[in-house]
Amino acid sequence: VLTDTQDDRDRSFAYYDRMFSMDPCNERACRWLMSWHLAAGQRNEAVRLFERCQLALQKDLDMEPDEQTRRLYRSIIGE
Repeated sequence: VLTDTQDDRDRSFAYYDRMFSMDPCNERACRWLMSWHLAAGQRNEAVRLFERCQLALQKDLDMEPDEQTRRLYRSIIGE
């Protein structure tokens, strides 16, 4: 049985943070981090991550975030 310890959460955060830092187009990492920051009461940081991902996708791949990422963003900003 797996337990959700603080150490596990810290390792997960470090993993996704590193993944997103290396590739800001990685929407899976972006969504995980957005959710983590939102749960930690850091709404502005979650919004900043979305904006960074959106800019990277536009600049590097000439595309917009997928629907799942946009839906999470809209829920964060209250739309």
